[in-house]
Amino acid sequence: MDTFLTDEQQALQQMAADLFASVNPPTRVRDLYDGAVRDRKVWKQLAEVGLTSLGMADDAGGSGGGAVEVGLSLEEAGRACLPEPLGDAVAVAVPALLQHGGALADEWLLRISVGDALVAVHWSDDPFVTDADDADAVLHEDGDNLYLVPRDGIEVIRQVRTEDGSRRRFEVRVDVGAGERLQVDVGDLANRTVVAIAAQLVGVCQRLLDDTVAYAKVRHQFDTPIGAFQATQHKLASMFVAVESARGAVRAASRALADPDTDVVAAEHTARVAKAAAGSASRMVNTEALQIHAGIGFTWEHDLHLWLKRGLALEHAGGDAALHRRVLGRRLLEAGR
Repeated sequence: MDTFLTDEQQALQQMAADLFASVNPPTRVRDLYDGAVRDRKVWKQLAEVGLTSLGMADDAGGSGGGAVEVGLSLEEAGRACLPEPLGDAVAVAVPALLQHGGALADEWLLRISVGDALVAVHWSDDPFVTDADDADAVLHEDGDNLYLVPRDGIEVIRQVRTEDGSRRRFEVRVDVGAGERLQVDVGDLANRTVVAIAAQLVGVCQRLLDDTVAYAKVRHQFDTPIGAFQATQHKLASMFVAVESARGAVRAASRALADPDTDVVAAEHTARVAKAAAGSASRMVNTEALQIHAGIGFTWEHDLHLWLKRGLALEHAGGDAALHRRVLGRRLLEAGR
């Protein structure tokens, strides 16, 4: 499978990276930890450059592209620790509405594309919903059914404490009678969600690796940069291999989702491989980054913890690496019988 990027895809990724770094510096993430209210200004800026309408056709007011472009933008979102629910929008809401079609889809796709709507996602295996308090609608999964429930059908019960203080999570009660059941392939959307989370994890890991390499160049022991010591070099090399392996798995899964000839089983398998690889990379890179930073890595004043915590949150979202490996192993055993 071809995992190289076109010039257009590279340009998209660079544009996303530059924008996220500009509108979401670590100081903004810290402010959210301290209780600052997140307004829609950044979401509007993402919409203005077409990031919220990835996957929508150009002639329908979208940015074009597909699962690969979505994965690239979400990788950069993870690298920037972006708190906005871009993954929910472009990996779940947009594909779901495109599959459903009709007037309802046209209305919500337009609102998402211009930055007027946030759509949260509620999966049955996760009791909590990210950004439920600010969402204009919730996509609520119930078995093989997916409902689009507008704001007046959502009751936010309480906020729950999580590792990542910049992403707010809530217990909710959803009235499906106030919404509409969408004609969609829930399995396909679940695969897209898993790959989207994995893409963000790759971005988080890349940021941790970059910051750790930079720190190893300036931190001295015995009048020598710690990056000159072989033990540190081995750790950094292992981090690099893990990140690149996860990135390759995510790119392969994204291309499988983008290929209309990919069957359901193959799409699910590549999605699970991607999340398992990204989850394992996150666990290892998280640990080694903190180890190399040593005491300063534990401090609130250093930015490292922002990415460590985002990685911990995403590592378990959509199922951890152990879960996906168990499922893949069981499927292989069943196929061999």
